[in-house]
Amino acid sequence: RAGPPAARGAGALAAPPAGWDQRDWRWRGHGVRYAVAGEGPPVVLVHGFGASHRQWRRNIPVLAAAGYRVYAVDLLGFGASDKPEGYAYTMEGWRDLLLDFIAECAGGEAPVVVGNSIGSLAALMVGAALRDDVRGLVLCNCAGGMNNKAASDDWRIRLAAPLLALIDLVLTTRPLAEPLFDRFRSKENIARVLGNVYGNQESVDEELVDLIHAPSNDEGALDAFVSILMGPPGPRPEQLVPEVTAPVLLLWGADDPFTPVDGPVGQYFLDLAERREGVEFNLLPGVGHCPHDDRPEEVHKVLLPWLEQVTAAD
Repeated sequence: RAGPPAARGAGALAAPPAGWDQRDWRWRGHGVRYAVAGEGPPVVLVHGFGASHRQWRRNIPVLAAAGYRVYAVDLLGFGASDKPEGYAYTMEGWRDLLLDFIAECAGGEAPVVVGNSIGSLAALMVGAALRDDVRGLVLCNCAGGMNNKAASDDWRIRLAAPLLALIDLVLTTRPLAEPLFDRFRSKENIARVLGNVYGNQESVDEELVDLIHAPSNDEGALDAFVSILMGPPGPRPEQLVPEVTAPVLLLWGADDPFTPVDGPVGQYFLDLAERREGVEFNLLPGVGHCPHDDRPEEVHKVLLPWLEQVTAAD
């Protein structure tokens, strides 16, 4: 059931731009925040790790103005959605949330689902589940799993294995995990990390830092952080793609240090575009891990004509 937003989660953020209708939806007893804007064929936006629907700030107005009904949802554990005590976060849980959201909140019409990072992997899972009941998938620097446990075939992860094992040990020890999380979520650290993963430094502004920092103050944020980093990574993209029947647009920041184009996931999708009809791969120079917010004008140049094509096909 959808309704106006409750006063919880990410409360330190400024009000959203005019034209965004923010709502709350109850999913399996938990509160989920989402935004709606525009009219037309539905487009569902799914953020990545640590972000929220507010990171689509530069895309929602453009998509709405182009004639789409835009839905941007905060996954459970992020943004202004609930962070339930003791909840075990999984990719499958987020997939189920999105499937129910599309059925209950997105107008009952086949959507285009757009994701970034783990949001792309969740979008891919939705596409594999709904098959012909999605118009298309847009994957922006798709993650290989919910956490780095999925990337064991990447030499960079193997090289960092001892450090990652130490971090896992720290995360399982609450008195150690709390100061680690406090350091991770400091505004200074968030700005530093974003500076490393964005190609366009002008996009790393105070609003972006705040929209990532504010939800980290919510009760349950630490538990969500630990559960997501320690949990099962979920299915890999190559396990899901054979079940996808919809057209796929890949938008890949060439300067992404998290899912580099020369890594296993990037190479898989690059090869896929060469051998499978209906898959288009676009490498975006000077762009990092979050293309939609990093250089949105470059994303829109490709995305808008593609959306027009796949929605007109119906």
